Amino acid sequence: MVVSVADFNGDPNIGLYARANNELAITGVEAPAKFVRKLEKTLNVDVVKTSIGGTSLVGVFTVFKGKQLIVSNIITGEEQDFLKSVGVRFKVLNVNLTAIGNNLVLSKKAVIANPEFSLSDVRLINKTLELPVRRHSIAGFKVPGSVVVVNNEKAGVTPLATSQDYKLLKSILGVNAEELTVNQGSGFVTSGLVFNEHGVLASNKCFGFELARIEQVLLNS
Repeated sequence: MVVSVADFNGDPNIGLYARANNELAITGVEAPAKFVRKLEKTLNVDVVKTSIGGTSLVGVFTVFKGKQLIVSNIITGEEQDFLKSVGVRFKVLNVNLTAIGNNLVLSKKAVIANPEFSLSDVRLINKTLELPVRRHSIAGFKVPGSVVVVNNEKAGVTPLATSQDYKLLKSILGVNAEELTVNQGSGFVTSGLVFNEHGVLASNKCFGFELARIEQVLLNS
């Protein structure tokens, strides 16, 4: 299990541009070769370069549920055809808050969703992901996917999380969360990380102690 660092064309917010499971990483069409190699080596995955809705911000508009990619409904028909052509299994999530990478955080047990999702959206999320859905803010943020990362049964959360947030993550997602930061103290942890159970690719702006903490929280048993 490995932690390494990278940027995306000079942007340290690499989690905005990539998403991974244990077999596959997707990243934006503008990803440089060096970034792709880092994903391959660190996470031990195949890498697919694509756009979602005409943008390289694929981490913002996707989540993984196991082997299946869940994609925002901003994806175009051409982009769907491309994913099919390269063998990526995916479902399109037709909800109003399209930045699903920010608005959802999920474990094998359940989903925490932005509290501004409508009841009809919650039903669609439940049907698409086949997981129970609860609407909650975390640490006062309505975008739980931006302040919580879940790696199997391990989880990291913004330092602003309260004791009630920790209880919520345990009761809904079934994970014991621990405090994490990226990018020299930022609690928007998803923006600085691309990860799976094999390793973590972190922002090159992370402090040394942040990298050690990331390894401890997301990779160590």
